[in-house]
Parts: sequence; C-alpha cells; structure tokens
Amino acid sequence: MKSDIARLDPIILTGAESIEWYHRFIETGGVNIKNRILKYNEDDCIATWVLLEGIHKLPLLQSY
Repeated sequence: MKSDIARLDPIILTGAESIEWYHRFIETGGVNIKNRILKYNEDDCIATWVLLEGIHKLPLLQSY
C-alpha cells in the first residue's frame, strides 16, 4: 500500500482546499474539477485505510 500513498495528488493538499474545489465545481460544472475532487477523495480513503490497517497491527494494551 505504500505505493498508493505516493500517488496522492499534490494539487489538493487539505480538506479545506477540497471544499474550495467543490465550490468551484458547483459554480462552473467543470468536469476536470470534479475529477480532481473524486481523485482527492479516493486518495483520502486509501490513506485512511492504510492508517486503519496500521492501527489494527498495534498490540492491545491491558488495562487493570
């Protein structure tokens, strides 16, 4: 999965920027903008999945 993280789109770097791109899409209906948003969301989901897999691999701590 490491290669998946390397392909993250550097054009949209934050969630706030994705919201700006969404507003641009609503205003213009631009297909390229829509595709960038979809790509950003896909990459965000992949990154979240990688994080989740890492958390699942952590040892459980015993609480007493």
